[in-house]
Amino acid sequence: MAIYEGNQGPDISIRNEHSLRTQLTKTFGWMFLGLAVTFAVAFALYTNPELMYSILGNSIGVWGIVIAQFVIVIAFSSLVFKIQPVFALLLFLAYAGITGVTFSVLPYAYGIATIAQAFAMAAIYFACLMFIGLTTKKDLTKIGTIAMAGLFAMVIYSLISMLFGWSMNSFIYSFIGLIVFAGLTAWDAQKMKTIYTRYQDDTQMVNRASIYMALQLYLDFINIFLFILRILGGNRRD
Repeated sequence: MAIYEGNQGPDISIRNEHSLRTQLTKTFGWMFLGLAVTFAVAFALYTNPELMYSILGNSIGVWGIVIAQFVIVIAFSSLVFKIQPVFALLLFLAYAGITGVTFSVLPYAYGIATIAQAFAMAAIYFACLMFIGLTTKKDLTKIGTIAMAGLFAMVIYSLISMLFGWSMNSFIYSFIGLIVFAGLTAWDAQKMKTIYTRYQDDTQMVNRASIYMALQLYLDFINIFLFILRILGGNRRD
């Protein structure tokens, strides 16, 4: 005889909500750890100009950094749902550390005060987009797809501009970039919520997804930060 368990709807809803908050907190924690690694490495090299120059002062070092970032992203994307979460986390932190190497030159180009201002503005912008993505009832897939197409167009335009020596208006390019990443960031936030809701009973999948989404959000934030930094830097030089 079946045992009557009563109405468990509210309890299940509360449990699911708690699980979602836990996973979101974990993902943001990994993302913040990645940002901490990036800026710690950048600061360490900035305060050690000799070491920074030995790495970035020649074309071999620069191309080595670029290739390493590309290889890690490809490896991470293809292996993140196959390897143990700890190895995926190490790949993510390795990428964050290498990004920190490239960021070590930013204080020389923009100054510490401008970087701090850009970071604060990026944090507010990012937080607002996260809130929209996590709370909206509208399906953001179409917006995200359009934003992704816009990102590809920006990358192709940048490559063509470098190849043919075309000049780019940094302010307009950065403003467009902020619009593109507004769509991508809100979409990533919604995807993250959907993934955790769908796979909440699969601990291994959720742990892998938390690191995967941490990298996605990390990249969103980094690009938003760089676009804002370019805008502020251009205004400062003007």
